[in-house]
Amino acid sequence: MGDYFAKMENTVDQCAMVGCFVSEEDLVFYILAGLGLEYDPIVCSITTRNSIDHLSLKEIHALLLNQASRAEQLYATTSDSHHLFANFVAHKNEGNQRSNMWKI
Repeated sequence: MGDYFAKMENTVDQCAMVGCFVSEEDLVFYILAGLGLEYDPIVCSITTRNSIDHLSLKEIHALLLNQASRAEQLYATTSDSHHLFANFVAHKNEGNQRSNMWKI
């Protein structure tokens, strides 16, 4: 996320060098428009706010970093859960095969 913000700010700086100025509000919208689906919940939350609740670029950056961290944590938890479940099923099936071996 830091690299993405730096790239966007660099683009704004390049625009300013040729006389094309981008407002912070426009920059926020450009940043939000370039994000992937995993950021949709926070993008919707930010874009549906009243204009009176205008967030600074730093606040937007912090919200997006939190969303990225949450997505990584959720992905890690989901991945771990899949491995645990697969391990459980494998061992359960082994146990069933052992118990069935002794049945007459």
